[in-house]
Amino acid sequence: MSKKPATGTAATGGRNQSSGSLSRPGGAASPRTGSNASMTQSPRAPQPAPTSSTAGLVISIEIVQKNQTKGFNFQSTMLTEELMEEVWEKFPDLKDAQEAKEKMVGLYYPGDEERSRKPCWLKEGRTLAYAQIKHTDKLYYKNCRRILSYKLMDQNTKKLFVDDREPVEKLLVVVAQHIGMKHSDEFGLRRENDKNSWLARDQTLHEQNIKDDEVLIFGQSFFGENIDQADPFHLHLAYLQCVRSIVDGDYPCPMNQAIRFAAIQAQVDCGDYDPQNPKTIVKDLCLPLEWRKEKGIEAQIVTGWKNLIRMNPQQAKYRYYMEMRNLRSFGITFYEVSQYFYEEDKKTGKLRPIERKVKFGISREILLILTLRNELISEWDIWMLKEFNLKQNIIFLDFGAHEDTLIRLSAENPKLTLLLLCCYKVISILS
Repeated sequence: MSKKPATGTAATGGRNQSSGSLSRPGGAASPRTGSNASMTQSPRAPQPAPTSSTAGLVISIEIVQKNQTKGFNFQSTMLTEELMEEVWEKFPDLKDAQEAKEKMVGLYYPGDEERSRKPCWLKEGRTLAYAQIKHTDKLYYKNCRRILSYKLMDQNTKKLFVDDREPVEKLLVVVAQHIGMKHSDEFGLRRENDKNSWLARDQTLHEQNIKDDEVLIFGQSFFGENIDQADPFHLHLAYLQCVRSIVDGDYPCPMNQAIRFAAIQAQVDCGDYDPQNPKTIVKDLCLPLEWRKEKGIEAQIVTGWKNLIRMNPQQAKYRYYMEMRNLRSFGITFYEVSQYFYEEDKKTGKLRPIERKVKFGISREILLILTLRNELISEWDIWMLKEFNLKQNIIFLDFGAHEDTLIRLSAENPKLTLLLLCCYKVISILS
């Protein structure tokens, strides 16, 4: 009688996974006496090798709550729910625990950096094969709650328990509720030291390699058509992010507009201008870097501040937000790059190579090249771009009949720059 393949029994030394034959504990062969054997075995039909879709897997599972590890034989076609039942069969008390009744336990794979495999939670209704769990991999049976640490734009850090299996989109709803916000549609989570590292909303934290002790930034990942003034906390966070974007130069603006932003900020922070108790204008906190050394700019800010009398903080925050949205640079991602071109030498008449530091701006509608002081050098509609490529870390832009020569740019991270350009170009073609 042939044996049925094991489906989820605890692993012992009794099955040889490579051959499918039975052996005695410890791997010892059955006693044989050669030609004098008193018993003979009936011939066995050769067993077909297991296919990859039904292959047996030896998996070790560490029960974190008990600090114990148990080996299991599973089939790659088994569902996560079946694996959980096998664990509970060996440890009945785990099934009766409150965390199991609340469905707050699961099987976790920690990933393998050497083989470029990301950490993940095994999903209900999915098989081991779907999760790409391999022979001899190790899983962890543990509680699914984790502490999410996040920082707001006002630099306050908060913590709360979240379900580690949920995608970022659902975590954003939980965070918004945690701080009393009505909506989270325009907000996201990103890494602390990279303004462009917004997490994918359809993936979990572990799928994006977010460590358990990592602090994330909760901020506005994009700006919609308008903002809900009835949600004061949403407006406050949006305002703080706007100020940061203007002061850090993310949205370049001319000096007269920078002065206006600084005046509105003074109205938010200090209320109406009081000549009897004048406040000091801290230029580093309200002006972009390129305008901080302009002579007499503080007096111009005060003049603008005086014109905002009787505007309450909520109105001033909303004004700041709307004026930032009206900037020509709004919605444009800027990269500091080097531009290479040839210029005719006035003495010799020969062309000589020139390198200059500029800002390269990309949006879904236009491409810009500005000086470091935000003066316009070149502008094109994105549909004018015919081809673009990367050679030896130099970005080449071909505008066809709209430019006499190729535009050559060198960026710190040219692949990231080209990726954004490619996304907007595809949107331009499809729209």
